[in-house]
Amino acid sequence: MRKNVKTYSFDDESILGEGGFARVFLARNEGADTDAALKILKPEFEDNSYVVESFFRDPTVMRALDHKNIIKILDVGAPTEKPFYLSMEYCQGGDLRRILQRKGKLAIASVLGYAVTLCDALAY
Repeated sequence: MRKNVKTYSFDDESILGEGGFARVFLARNEGADTDAALKILKPEFEDNSYVVESFFRDPTVMRALDHKNIIKILDVGAPTEKPFYLSMEYCQGGDLRRILQRKGKLAIASVLGYAVTLCDALAY
């Protein structure tokens, strides 16, 4: 079943990842006609002020970053409207963990390429 959060639509099956407090879905931004990673706080944490505050603090810092190797925050929901969400640039190919699961052991040249990319972002 298709769900909507503001201008984003997604299916439960389109989950990209899950952490302790939130799930990330591949969503379609209908307004911009683009894909995005939509992070939604799990309902069981919506009334936990510490978790909600943390959920909204992180993207505030990340929005100030503008680097080719750092995912951009596109939109952040209001801390007064449930579900609590934020949308991020969608990076096809997934994260390094998924690449390792898919490919297994990487060649040294690939490892060095990822390391340089990571160090470039961290140096920023």
